[in-house]
Amino acid sequence: LKDPHQVTSSLSPPANWREMERHVHHQQFRQAAFDEAGKLMGKRTFRILRYKARLCVRGDLQLPSTHETYAATLGYKVFRAITALA
Repeated sequence: LKDPHQVTSSLSPPANWREMERHVHHQQFRQAAFDEAGKLMGKRTFRILRYKARLCVRGDLQLPSTHETYAATLGYKVFRAITALA
C-alpha cells in the first residue's frame, strides 16, 4: 500500500538550462537559479576575472559528402595477404 503522506512526481529534474526552459516548472527553477547566484554575489565568494567565448563546430550537423567523408581502409584479410606476398 502507498503511504498517503508520500507525494511522488513523474517529472524529472532538468539536466541543463535548455531542459529547464522547457520544463513545466521553469519559472520556479529560473527564480531559484537567480536567487542562488544573487546569494553568492552577495557573499563575494567569487569574482569575474575575464570573459571567455567558445566557438564550437558541430560536425554532426554537416551533410555527408563522399568527397569529404571517404577514408580508404584495408580489410584485415587483404592486409595479411599483401604482407604474405611481400
